[in-house]
Amino acid sequence: MRPDTADSATARALRCTLVAPGSHQLAITFWDRPLTGLTAGAAGAPAAFIIPVAGLAPLRELGTVFVDRGRKHAAKSLSEVLLGHERVPIVDGRFAVAGQLERSVRTLLENARRESDRNAYVIGVADRLFTDIARKARSDSPRSASGGLIEPDEVPPSLCEKLIGDSPEMDLLRQMIVLASRHEEPVLILGDTGTGKEVAARQIHELDPARKPWTFMAINCSAISPELFESELFGYEPGAFTGARPKGKPGLWSVAGHGTLFLDELGDLSRPHQAKILRALETNKIRAVGGIKEIDVHCRVIAATNRDLYAMVQSGEFREDLYYRLRPCLIRTPRLRDHLQDIAALAEFFWESVAVKRPPLPVAVLTALQGYRWPGNARELRAVLVGLATMFPKGTPRVEQVRAVFQLQSATPLSDDRLGAADDARMHRGECLRHLRRADEVIRACKVLLRPFASHKTTDECFRQLRSTLAHRVAELRMLLLQPMLFHTIPTLDVVTRLSGGLATIQSLVDHDPAEAQRYWKKNLSVEVTSAQTTIMNEVERLLKKIG
Repeated sequence: MRPDTADSATARALRCTLVAPGSHQLAITFWDRPLTGLTAGAAGAPAAFIIPVAGLAPLRELGTVFVDRGRKHAAKSLSEVLLGHERVPIVDGRFAVAGQLERSVRTLLENARRESDRNAYVIGVADRLFTDIARKARSDSPRSASGGLIEPDEVPPSLCEKLIGDSPEMDLLRQMIVLASRHEEPVLILGDTGTGKEVAARQIHELDPARKPWTFMAINCSAISPELFESELFGYEPGAFTGARPKGKPGLWSVAGHGTLFLDELGDLSRPHQAKILRALETNKIRAVGGIKEIDVHCRVIAATNRDLYAMVQSGEFREDLYYRLRPCLIRTPRLRDHLQDIAALAEFFWESVAVKRPPLPVAVLTALQGYRWPGNARELRAVLVGLATMFPKGTPRVEQVRAVFQLQSATPLSDDRLGAADDARMHRGECLRHLRRADEVIRACKVLLRPFASHKTTDECFRQLRSTLAHRVAELRMLLLQPMLFHTIPTLDVVTRLSGGLATIQSLVDHDPAEAQRYWKKNLSVEVTSAQTTIMNEVERLLKKIG
C-alpha cells in the first residue's frame, strides 16, 4: 500500500526488506509523518507502516479509511488484531524492543500473504523505539539474502523435505550442509536442543556420494559411561579387562568404515577422552584398549553439542586444539524463535504425522503457535502437537485447545504481561551479548585460519585449507548478519558487514591469484579483523555494564 501523491510529497519513508517464503519481498515502511491517504484493497503485497504512537491520533478521526483496533493486548498477536478488515487497521503496538517488533511484523506479513489479505497495517510505537528502529533501517545492513553461497538448484529437493522452512536462516543452513558434504574435513554442529543437529549431520552423510553407501554411526557421548567410552569407541582386545569378550570387540570408529561417525553431545567428554579423539583425528589411526597395533580408520567425523564450546575453551573445560581441529566447517542450527515464519510449515508437517485423517490446522491455530518462545525448538513443537491430538482427538483444532496444552506445559508467550518493558529490554540485551560473543568467536577463527598469511612461507597446503574453509567462515558471518538488531548498534553491525565482504573478496582471490590474496590480507583484511574485534569487545563491555 502507498500514500497518495500529496502525502508522499511530504512524508519521508525509511525502508527495510524482509524475505518471505519463496523469496517474495515484503516491505516494512517507517513513517514519521501522519498518514492520511491510505486506501485498502490495492493490488500488491501487504505492507506494515510503523509510525510514532502520537501519529495515530489524526488517523482515528478518519473512520471511513481507518479502523481503530486500540491497544494490542500482550497475549494477542498482530495477526489476530489486524487481519481481516476492509478498512486500514491501526493499533498501538505497545512493543518494548526492536527485535520483538521485527519478529511480530514479519509474522503478520507472512500470515497476510497466506490469507491473501493485501491490506496496509499501521502500527504505532513509542518514540524511543521508533527512533531506534528507524536509525537501524537507514543502514544498508543485509536483512534478506542468505548470501548465495551456492546456486539455488544445487540444493536437492530431498534436503528441503528434511529441513523444512523457507526463511533465510533455513535457506543458509541448507546451503552450508551442501558445502560440508563436498569436502572431507570434520564438521562441528552447534545448536540448542531440538534444532535438528542430527538431522543436519545425516543429510551431510546422505549428500556425500562416497560416504552414503557406508554406515552413519551415531554415538551419544553423554549416554556412555566414562569407563566404557574408550572401549566402545576404539574397541578392545581379548582379555583387555574383566568381563571382556573372549574374542574382543571392534570399536564403533572402525565399524563406521568409510562412512560417517557422528559424535553427539561432544561437550560432555572429559579432557582425557578429548585428547584421544584429537590424536585419532590427526593421525587417522586408533588403538584398541589392551592392543599394541594401530588401526587405520577412514570415516568422516561430525561432532555436535548444545553447549557453548568456545566458552568451554576459554574456561579450560575443552581443549582448544581439538576445538579448532573440528571447526574447519562449523554449522549452527537456528533456534525456532529466530525463524518464526517457518512454524506454520513445520506444524503442518508434524500434524500430518501425529494426527492422521484429522482436519488440517486452521490459520488461527498456526498464528497462536507463532506466539510462543519454544525453548525446546522443533522437538517441543512436535510434542505440543502430539498433546493437542491426544487431549482433543476429534474435530478441527481450536486456539483455546492450543492454549490449554500450553498451560499444562507452562509455556511462555513471546509477549507476556508478566514481563515488563524493563525485563523485555534486559532479555534483548542478553540476546545481543550472546550474538556478539558468537561474532567474536567467528572472527577469532578467521584469524587462526589466515594466520599463515602473515608469513612469506605460505604453502600449497595452506591455500588448499583456505579454499575448503573460507566459504564456511563467510557463511557463519552471513548467518549472524541475518539478525542485524542483535548487534545492538549500527557501528558494530557495519564493521561485521565490512569484514564479511572482505572475507568474500579474499575467498575469490585465493582461487585465482594467491599472491594477491596474501597482499590483500596484509594490507586490508588484517586491519578489518582487528577493527571488528575491538568494536565488538567495546560493545560487549557496554552491554555488560547495562546488564550489571
